[in-house]
This record gives sequence, C-alpha cells and structure tokens, in this order.
Amino acid sequence: MRSELDEKVKSGMEVGGYRIDRKLGQGGFGGVYLAWRDGRPSALKFIHLESVGDWGWRELFVMLPQQSAHVVKLRGHLRWPEEQPEYLVLVMEYVPGMTLYGWAREHNPCAREVVEKLLPLVRSLRGLHAQGVFHRDLKGDNVLVRETDGAPVLVDFGAGSSPLVPRVTKGVLPPASLYYRSPESLAFSRLEGRVPGARYRYAETDEVYALGVLLYVLLTDVYPFTGPDAALVEGILAGAPTPPHERNFRVPKTLSHLCMRMLAREPGERVPGMEALCEELAVLLQEAREAPGWERPLCFDWMEEERTTEDFLPEGGEIDPEAWLAKWKDKKPRRGRRPMAVPARSHRERRVLPALVALGALGLGVVAVMYPWAREGELEAPPAWEVAWTDQDGMAVAGPGAPPALSPNQKRAPCTAGLELEINGGCWLSIVHTTPACPPQTVAYEGRCLVRVAKPQPVPMSVDAGGPSSPP
Repeated sequence: MRSELDEKVKSGMEVGGYRIDRKLGQGGFGGVYLAWRDGRPSALKFIHLESVGDWGWRELFVMLPQQSAHVVKLRGHLRWPEEQPEYLVLVMEYVPGMTLYGWAREHNPCAREVVEKLLPLVRSLRGLHAQGVFHRDLKGDNVLVRETDGAPVLVDFGAGSSPLVPRVTKGVLPPASLYYRSPESLAFSRLEGRVPGARYRYAETDEVYALGVLLYVLLTDVYPFTGPDAALVEGILAGAPTPPHERNFRVPKTLSHLCMRMLAREPGERVPGMEALCEELAVLLQEAREAPGWERPLCFDWMEEERTTEDFLPEGGEIDPEAWLAKWKDKKPRRGRRPMAVPARSHRERRVLPALVALGALGLGVVAVMYPWAREGELEAPPAWEVAWTDQDGMAVAGPGAPPALSPNQKRAPCTAGLELEINGGCWLSIVHTTPACPPQTVAYEGRCLVRVAKPQPVPMSVDAGGPSSPP
C-alpha cells in the first residue's frame, strides 16, 4: 500500500538538488530514499512536520555532533517543498548493506564474528553516552552491516535523546519495541502509568538490556521472551530467560553468561555500562581467537542433515509441553543461503507432463505423435525427477528432495515452538494423517500432511508512549 509520501517523492525527481533514485525503507517517523548529488549517494529521510512535530528536529540535533565511523553521519538538512514546506529532510550518509539480523540470517556467523560485530558498536555507544546521548531504540534492524568493510553502523535516531534538546515524549515511556524494554521500565509504567506527569528516567542500564536482547537474538535466532503483548510483558518482568547456551549448545558458555548478565532483572546486577561491556567483550574476543569452539557457525546451514526446529509433532495422544520444550531447547533454526527450490509449473504442464511420461512407456512412436501437441503449448518435458507437484492453488508442493513452497500470506519463521514446524523458512502445522492419504488443501512432505499457517494480524510492538503516529 503506497503512502502519501510515495505519491509525492518519485524516482528521478529532484529534492534540494538531490536526484531521487529509489525508496530504501519506511520507519516510524518517516520514509528514507536513496538520492544522488555530484556523483555521491546520500540517504534522505523525509519527516512529516505536521504529524511528527518536534521529533524530527530532535533527531536532527541528536545526530548533529556525531562523528563515529560506526554511527550514521548527518550531512545536512532542508525543508521541502521550498514554497510550502511539509517535510523536514535529513540528508545522511548512505550505508549500503543489510541489517545486522539480516546479516546473521544470510551469513550464519560463528560466536567470534558476533563479538567482532558487537564490540565496535558498544564502543560507539560508549562515546554517545559520554555526551549524554541515548539511542533508546537499539535493535538489530537499526544496525546496518556496511557492505564495503563489514563494519556495523548504528542508524535511526528518531527516538534518541540528548541533554541539548528539549523533551517531547508525552507518555510515561519513550517510543521503543516492547521486546527490548527493560524490566524496570515496564515496572515503572505499570506502577506510575496513570500518574499525571510521570516520566521514566531512561538510563545506561536500559541500553545495556536492549543490547543484551540483540545479542540473544544473534546467538539463538529467537527473542529471550515471546508471545502476545501481555505474556511478553510478564516474561520480561519475571526476568528468567533460558540461557543462550542451553537453547543453542553451539554458544560458548562464557558468552552466554555475559548475555545473561546484560539481561539481569535487577539493574544493579547488570553489566553497569558500555565501558565495562567493552572490557568484557575484548577479553572474550581474545578467548575466541584461542579456542576453536568459537569458530563453529552458530546454526545449522540449510544443507546440513541434522535435525533442527523442524521436528516432528507426535501423531495422536497428548503433548507434554515441558517435555516438548526440554527436547526443543537444544534445536536450532537454520541460517545461511537457502538451496534453490524446484519452481512450480503451470496447471497445463501438470496435466501434460505426466501423460507424456506415461505414454513414453508404451513406445517412442506414441510420444512422437504427442510431441507436436506438447510443443504447441510451448511445453518441454523435463526428466521425471524434476517435475514439481503443485497444489490446488498452483503452488509448488514438493519435488523430490525439495521443501514445499510458501504462499504469499503464509507466516514466516520464527515459528511457535512446540506447535508449528519451520520448513523452507515458513511455518506449518502437522495434522493427524499419514501420506499419501492427505486431505485436500494440505501438503504431503516427508511422510507428513502439512497445513500452511497464515500470517498473524499486526499487533502493537511497543508500549504506547504518547509519541506521534507514523506520517501519512
């Protein structure tokens, strides 16, 4: 669905002397576009002045003094259109590359590589905190891995704070994703949320906690706490996540213990700040260079035969959730480049090709008679083992050795542990039937009858902080 901004900012047009190339993404406070000027690329962030108000100017002043190689640089700003300005446009350096989480999924790093990515990021945060600046929205999607040198770069200071800019947050808590909120911030919101004028005092320990969640995801590919918002809040407040090395036995215990200390329920038991975290990560990096166990990829790749979260649900009988989770905790999702699946073929091919294969058994003469008819539909019979079966919607079900294809509205991983299966990056339910007698609208794969899990409806990802809504 195109936004009002997409209708106004189009490829090829000029904005303040910058030629728009394409849209890079959409954030909570504005859209970001790749643009060129004098042969140099820049990232232009359009922030709607009327709906966002002072938040855009806050982001400008928070970014203005930053000079770290691992923090996105601000090059300038302008108001657009010039005649009747509707948007504040931040001109930033363009950082080609994928997000930190995307890098982990694509690259399947070892524990040493995770620490090497985290350490320069922590050093940059140490410099920001020395200036009294907090990012307040730390997560893997707000860290880019630069394509040219693999360096992590912190981006999106839309929720940032600085002692040099006035406070504009209207709610108890600053805007942030619920997954990364500290237990003490949620406890404050619960106790003081209805008190007029109550404001949570964000601290460095909150930033340490958010970074701990980020590290946990890099090590295990799941959040420390999951579920609907209410259950997620209760889990964070209880503060007892499964240690990373128990969820994923490839995680070194020393790194797992550090992650757990970053996620400690009580701020006083947490790593006190970025300075101490830098020192501990530097020690672990030295350990990593001397211990071969740190070089093993953290997750199975897609070509390994060992079982992961794609485990079998028992057919019939009741599931013991505790026993199921105890078995699952040592399983890991897959990362790395996916193998190429056999493409789906049309319904016409599905009808013609099996006929050709069957008639081939009767003799080449019959096939020769049928050949012109096959060519008339521009079909060319492949070897029988390359034919991909399709379901009633024309989606690929499974070729020999190929996983079933995903539908556009299907839920993607991570899947619900103990209930859904993750296959080919999507979520499936296994029903109590055995192949080949699978019911209609199901997929037969590896001796199971599978049903696609539909994408869930969008749910709020952050506690209402009274901040501005997304620009139109």
